[in-house]
Amino acid sequence: REDVRQCVVAGNKGGIYCFNRHSGQLYWKVMLGAATSNSGPRIDATAAAYNKIYVQNTSPGPIPANVTAALNAFNGDIEWITPNPGPQTAPICVANRVLYQGYDINPKIDALDAMSGRRLWEYPLPSPFRGGAAVANGALYFSNGVTLDWKGDKEPHKYSVYCFTIDGK
Repeated sequence: REDVRQCVVAGNKGGIYCFNRHSGQLYWKVMLGAATSNSGPRIDATAAAYNKIYVQNTSPGPIPANVTAALNAFNGDIEWITPNPGPQTAPICVANRVLYQGYDINPKIDALDAMSGRRLWEYPLPSPFRGGAAVANGALYFSNGVTLDWKGDKEPHKYSVYCFTIDGK
């Protein structure tokens, strides 16, 4: 189809890149933060829907910048960008015009309007969000918990699996 960009998107500390999925031709490149050794999208922090590339990007440094952005799949223009409370450590998910993402240091999951970037809701978690989110049969599924936290502590963490539905069942 001509109205859908058939591409591959990848990111690293040098930026977000969009390539022709057949020829490898570079379509566009976008920077969402400073290029440092630990910057860029982390752990599958990209998703595609609605001719947009959604990216959660981290730029540590003296002025850290943790953001989620929607990039136009055809030209790389930033359609919206939303600051985040901290870095993420899990894949993001987009379904039904909602983007779901979670956080490690400030453990919670939140939902953004996929068209505007407006934060719709958030849910606190007892331990870091790491597993990613999935949407199936009208329900949102996600989990939390890690074996060791980032400090290497061996204290037990709370592990949970969650399922949210519109009707609460």
